Amino acid sequence: MRERLVAAGLRAELDERPEKLGAKIRDGELAKVPVLLVIGQREADGGSASVRLRHRGDLGSQPVEQVVATLTARRARAASTLAGGLVTLRPYLSAFELRRSTFELGGSACPRSSR
Repeated sequence: MRERLVAAGLRAELDERPEKLGAKIRDGELAKVPVLLVIGQREADGGSASVRLRHRGDLGSQPVEQVVATLTARRARAASTLAGGLVTLRPYLSAFELRRSTFELGGSACPRSSR
């Protein structure tokens, strides 16, 4: 499974510690891992993975192909949202810089307090 995720361009780590499953899940949640894939013997036999999202909880067992497709689509959406956010953030920064320079020059747009 790890190889499939890495081949799709996703970061993936395998937890092979000799801990109980609940402890591994808890450690992943404490580390704020956004997506945990739990693959036990039953999931391995069926070609599926149990998906746990950080803010939505357990989504249940899903086929491996569907999990990979969903994660790559989420990554692509996040990248396009980030790129769009940078484009819309630029005018905000320019307006902020304009207000700041007006304030520093003592202009009327941001009057100083009268102390």
